[in-house]
Amino acid sequence: MGARWRGRAVVAWLGGVVAVAGLLAGAGVATSPVAVAAGAGWEGGFQASGGDLWSAGPSGGAETWLGMMAGTSPAAAALPGGGYEQVFQASGGDLWDWNSASGALASSLHLGMMAGTSPAIAALAGPGWIAAFQANTGQLWTVSSAGATVNTQDGMAPATSPAIAAQPGGGYDAVFQASGGQLWDWNYPSGHSSDTGFGMAPATSPAITALPGGSWEAAFQASGGTMWTATPSGGQDTWLGMKAGTSPTITAPASLGTEIASIEETQVGYQDSPAGTFCNQYSAHWQAGSNCGNGNYAEEWCADFAAWVWQQAGVDFTYGGGAGDINGAAASFYQWGIANGTWHPAGSGYTPQPGDAVIYGLNSSGSYADHVAIVTSYTPGDAGPNAVNGDWGTGTGNQGVIAASDETTDTGTDSISGYVSP
Repeated sequence: MGARWRGRAVVAWLGGVVAVAGLLAGAGVATSPVAVAAGAGWEGGFQASGGDLWSAGPSGGAETWLGMMAGTSPAAAALPGGGYEQVFQASGGDLWDWNSASGALASSLHLGMMAGTSPAIAALAGPGWIAAFQANTGQLWTVSSAGATVNTQDGMAPATSPAIAAQPGGGYDAVFQASGGQLWDWNYPSGHSSDTGFGMAPATSPAITALPGGSWEAAFQASGGTMWTATPSGGQDTWLGMKAGTSPTITAPASLGTEIASIEETQVGYQDSPAGTFCNQYSAHWQAGSNCGNGNYAEEWCADFAAWVWQQAGVDFTYGGGAGDINGAAASFYQWGIANGTWHPAGSGYTPQPGDAVIYGLNSSGSYADHVAIVTSYTPGDAGPNAVNGDWGTGTGNQGVIAASDETTDTGTDSISGYVSP
């Protein structure tokens, strides 16, 4: 039900105003840093002005004393067990890896790379990692942390680099510009390579991200100079012009539920103004209720808050008074869920998910409910979910946005009636 862009891609605009924190591969192209999330922070690496690989994090940077091939960039992946792995083309032309969790151990993989190109790396669903690179023969190769190498026999265009994404269920996909100038995909474990049919700009490289369900999405500079995205089922022109010789980067968005939960948590602590009037910014967003004269509108606003959060995350619905619309009534979420097949009554065995609307005190006709909140998380065995509520009493005379744990009731006399998935 959420209307959203599957992958989030970033390009180097023609005006040069967007910095790409990703791989800008190709001979003669300025090198680029790379960063990955690692635990609560991030880690990354870059080729320093002296030519060595440096590692970087929130606390600063450290020189590895490992020389890199001029004009190339490292790649990094956060490892499931902690730490991260970087791969890079060393100054001697071989592929090297550097591991932050093993005493900053670095080692040559004794695999020659095409000069001026950069490798790609992805953490595998199980332990370990997989890297892809253009070998000095001009073909796409992969190598795993276990030392297994695969020569795909697929020729790559000069001065380009591949991208690789591991699938949650196992296996991986690598995309690359083939020697004929088109975007190709190579899949493991099938060992099958396929031409997507999309032409790429010379000396540019694609980016790839894994999508839920085992698919993937790639971003690339097309031969016409604009950024395109592609999946196994087709492609789309974004009509965004890219600077010649540059490459985009792409990442999958957070799940819709996770994004909803993240948005609502940023609102905790908000209080209506003036106190005790129900004047609030969420009803004002919908222009629902009475105008308070201070930019806010007044009405009981638990549903207006929940609707605002869903809209900010990209859930596709209509706010209004029509059948199946969402509005300022808590029961409207139930009615929307019935209309869209996402209503889960209490006692059905459904496990609440982040981003769900939880309905309290729904009457037998489904025309009235006491309250609606948005689930942030649920621990199996708990009587209720953790949730964020709009229009809850703060104990100071205000109504506010309040987070509650194991929320089984709104008023103390009602109970959970069910959940609505976005």
